[in-house]
Amino acid sequence: ALLLIVKRAAGLAFDFFLLSTMMGVRNCAGVLAAMAALSVLSSLGRAAATCDASMFEVSHLRAAEHSVYNPVLGGGGTWAEIAGDELDTSTLQCRSTISYLWKLEYMGMDEGLVRAIVFVNRYEDGNMRTPLGRWLGPISSIGINPEDAVNDPVIQPTVVVSAEEIEKPDETLEDGTYYQVAVAGLVGPARAVIRIDFPIMCDGLSSENRMNLPMSAQIIKDVSVDCVETSEVSEAGVLQHQFGRMVVPVQGVPMVLVARQDPPRAGLSLNYTITTADGTCPGMGGADIFQYPAGQCELVKLCYAVSNIENSGLFNLTVIDESYTGSMRPDVEITMTSTSVPVGGTVYGEALFYPSQFPGLVTWKASAFALSLTTNLPVSEASFILSAAVGSELCQCVEDGVVDSQKFICDFAQGVDVGCTAEPSQYTNYRCTDDLEPSTHTCIYSEVSRCRLRADAIPGTAGGSYFCDVTTAGSVSAVLNGGDCYNGTYPF
Repeated sequence: ALLLIVKRAAGLAFDFFLLSTMMGVRNCAGVLAAMAALSVLSSLGRAAATCDASMFEVSHLRAAEHSVYNPVLGGGGTWAEIAGDELDTSTLQCRSTISYLWKLEYMGMDEGLVRAIVFVNRYEDGNMRTPLGRWLGPISSIGINPEDAVNDPVIQPTVVVSAEEIEKPDETLEDGTYYQVAVAGLVGPARAVIRIDFPIMCDGLSSENRMNLPMSAQIIKDVSVDCVETSEVSEAGVLQHQFGRMVVPVQGVPMVLVARQDPPRAGLSLNYTITTADGTCPGMGGADIFQYPAGQCELVKLCYAVSNIENSGLFNLTVIDESYTGSMRPDVEITMTSTSVPVGGTVYGEALFYPSQFPGLVTWKASAFALSLTTNLPVSEASFILSAAVGSELCQCVEDGVVDSQKFICDFAQGVDVGCTAEPSQYTNYRCTDDLEPSTHTCIYSEVSRCRLRADAIPGTAGGSYFCDVTTAGSVSAVLNGGDCYNGTYPF
């Protein structure tokens, strides 16, 4: 570097001598003018010389041999451990991680920038979730590959890597998933290996659909490069730069992943649904929304069905219900009909929980975990359902005395002129508070189905028997501020 500086200084001095002679410098003003002209020419020369496509070298994406890391736990591998042009994934189970490595070299003086378009293939009909075995899921992780011996310098804290899913750049291109991958912060001379992790997703189908189906993630088109004094990166870590026409070719050839034999893998599917407390499983799930009146503190039933969708038995099955968004209830392990699931088999479970009492939509989550009999490796699946407490918040409120009353219990859940029985009851009155008075509860209005005494009801021969109507009417209830309903009391 010192020699380079001396050579540049000597060159500038000689250039100044030539320029002074050509300009016929005879005095101090002429010297200053020559120096200014030389400064402009020098800066123009450096701008043209400090960034050239020849300063960059970029490789194709190469998958690391999955035998050198544990693909069930995440990505790994180094550039020294890349596979050939094909990598057999027969031994990998669903949701294992494939790590693609990308080597970049930059010999410039300023900061180097690189941008590539990565294409992840789909299959013949353009649908990634068709009965064709395996496919690469969305990028799960991206960044400089730590502790890769090719990285030079070993630590490059200025390197920032981002990936954004984009629309197909050109209508003539194949249908599939496209990502714009950008790298900033290369300080030359430097070599860096970027790692991009993809999960292997499965549809759990027959072996003839699993075998010899290529999966690939590859760079298409030439790669855009540029040099800047300082790059601009957004808060989300995405490079903000308008690349010009300078591109470099990608070295090497693309590679594909194939399954040459039916993989000895395991996988499971969790069907998670919801219904009323006295409902029958399976209940409502998927994108459907289970609705119930807000503030009533009534139980719901959650249903769980775990199916073995692969070709290896499962054991040590555990199902965990993680409740709904915003709930303070701890995770609960669900009792299933069995902790082992044979190939093609299904086991079931159900549990009663109190849902959210406040109006609005919430998401419930449950997860299932098991071990494969063939590989002794873990498999898992998460599932979600939606529920909505229907009603509206009236006001912030406080208790205002207990009232002795009676309630009616109908013989049937719906109808007019239904037999009913009266029994003593108490309920708590609530009143709304103003902004200056602290509240203890939120009063909620909702429409509920009630057993109500008919206006013309005459007591039956049993004395306590009446005739009622089951009708929908407005109801006001109070929920302790910030509390879940638990065992019929607030808070949790």
